[in-house]
Amino acid sequence: HMLRHVYLVLDCSRWSRERDPALPPARTRLETILGLASDFVGEYYDQNPLGHLGIVLCRDGEAEMLTSLGGGPARHRLALSAATSAELSRGGGRPGAGGEFSLQNGVEVAGRSLGHAPRHGSREVVVVASALATCDPGDVLAETLPRLLAANVRVSAVSLQASVHVYKRLADETGGLSGVCLNAGHLRDLVMGHAVPPPAGGPGPGAGGGEVVCEFVEMGFPGRESSDVPTLVHASGVSGGGGGK
Repeated sequence: HMLRHVYLVLDCSRWSRERDPALPPARTRLETILGLASDFVGEYYDQNPLGHLGIVLCRDGEAEMLTSLGGGPARHRLALSAATSAELSRGGGRPGAGGEFSLQNGVEVAGRSLGHAPRHGSREVVVVASALATCDPGDVLAETLPRLLAANVRVSAVSLQASVHVYKRLADETGGLSGVCLNAGHLRDLVMGHAVPPPAGGPGPGAGGGEVVCEFVEMGFPGRESSDVPTLVHASGVSGGGGGK
């Protein structure tokens, strides 16, 4: 797809506020996630100059749209910089700050916005999560998944700790990718890999068997015809000549 519409859903819950031995020791998972998101913004617009990007933050069982779909990197980087300062100071470092992660709320917020995106572009959600569980108001597979399939939304997931069934299931059903990082370099590769446009194809096995649908704008061009029979040709506005012959 030349025209992509992508939402980053970032885990800012209590799970992300721990230090991870697989990541740089001076940083929490949250710092790593938000720093990578800022780098992703630049790489995304390098790879997709016509693309649109938005960011959703998840904490305390809720989802907040940090930036809506937009076509320029500056706004997203400024918002991420402000969010990093706000999140690191939130709760004063007390245990449990950030609350639980809700996959359903994050995907629903992104999906509702993507539902208004043009159908001739892709609709994608990339979830970057530290949580080993999701605290949702409903059943994400029974309620949210059918709506994602109906809207042709592709969900991918990058996990910082371990493979979580619901993340992988959501990605598999919508034709997305799922992965678990091994170290800081691998995490960067997994996240930056989503900046590259995915192959054009169906949204997944649950949405019409992977049928590719192309929507083109029909255009017409004049045809050239020749004939042995003399015909009249009207010429107007030609200097030095008559009105016709």
